[in-house]
Amino acid sequence: MNEDLDAAREALERGRSKRALRLAWNAAVWSSSCNDERGLDEALAVAEAIRDRSRGRTREEASRLAAFCAYARDNPQPRRLFGTRLGS
Repeated sequence: MNEDLDAAREALERGRSKRALRLAWNAAVWSSSCNDERGLDEALAVAEAIRDRSRGRTREEASRLAAFCAYARDNPQPRRLFGTRLGS
């Protein structure tokens, strides 16, 4: 989901915080489902940048995204497909 992160960074540079946040969430959820630590770190960095440049709800949501990324990175879960753990 690097495309989403690249697009999120670009949107943030253009001052489109809400779009950047939506794209960063997409990338973070994808990375968490794959236990992609690098992707989560990158999404965390984007979330922190959005938080630092935003106000109000967008700032709050960026803080939630940052917390989600940190938690998902530090607490990887078994991969699942249709509710069933893969490799079980």
